[in-house]
Amino acid sequence: MSGTLALRAANDHPGWIAPVVVGYTLSFVLISLVLREVGTGTHRAARRPPRARGGTMSWVFLAAAIAFEVTATMALRASEGLRRKAWAPVVVGGYVTCFVFLSLALRAGMAVGVAYGVWAAAGIALTAIIARLAFNDPLTKVMMLGIGLIAGGVLLVELGATSAH
Repeated sequence: MSGTLALRAANDHPGWIAPVVVGYTLSFVLISLVLREVGTGTHRAARRPPRARGGTMSWVFLAAAIAFEVTATMALRASEGLRRKAWAPVVVGGYVTCFVFLSLALRAGMAVGVAYGVWAAAGIALTAIIARLAFNDPLTKVMMLGIGLIAGGVLLVELGATSAH
């Protein structure tokens, strides 16, 4: 039902039909990966101490968390502050799913400082760029410089976490 509502809402913004369909397809693929990785509850991360960078799946989980967070934020913008109720399932579902994937990234061994830094920086950058393209929101040179400084800070956190181990 929520998929139907999201697609119906996307009709108001024809440019959103493809991202909504891709988002739902991506969610099914990622959920199947999660189920395969987590299995019966005996996850590999439970048998080893947390690492600064985590394994490959921690980065896949983090990328999924970022994708769902940015999708939910763009849906929130498209909903005009939830005045357009048809977007609510995409907003709520996107945010809930992003936190599930963030927790899976942490469970897979990624350090919380690295995960949160990358998540925040990527979310800010992607949200600013997509909002500019989809909604003609401002994206000035000063804003781009700020995004670059955030990315540099996250790189330093990542380098610091790697050298600590």
